[in-house]
Amino acid sequence: MDYYSHKSEEEREKFIIVGETVTELLKKALQDLKKAKGWSKIDLIGGGWLSTSEKQKFMQRAKAYVADAVDIMEKYGREYKSVAYGLGTSALETNNSLGNADYGSHDRYVDSVMNERIVGAMETIESAISKIEDLMAGI
Repeated sequence: MDYYSHKSEEEREKFIIVGETVTELLKKALQDLKKAKGWSKIDLIGGGWLSTSEKQKFMQRAKAYVADAVDIMEKYGREYKSVAYGLGTSALETNNSLGNADYGSHDRYVDSVMNERIVGAMETIESAISKIEDLMAGI
């Protein structure tokens, strides 16, 4: 027996709407992280204040989208909570010592770590989108 077969049509529709909403938020986060990654590449070759500022701006916007998606998933139910659990926003944090060092030092090591965080967050979000699409396909 299919897990979703006992759910009412209304519950299934809500499940799909939640999944689509969360997927849209995560895709927006992914778009912003792609922009951040572009600025990060400029930063890696010596970009300076402007590239750091733009990179961190896009990271913060992506973080807000992810946080909104996680909030929605945590409210809906256990199917989405398992996806939300893997979607932390700490990798996108820029209001910390690493973010401050990114602005202050323009050090290649710091720029490299920030770039790795962006790439890691992109991979995590892509995985979450795939899991949500799989959940919705199973309904």
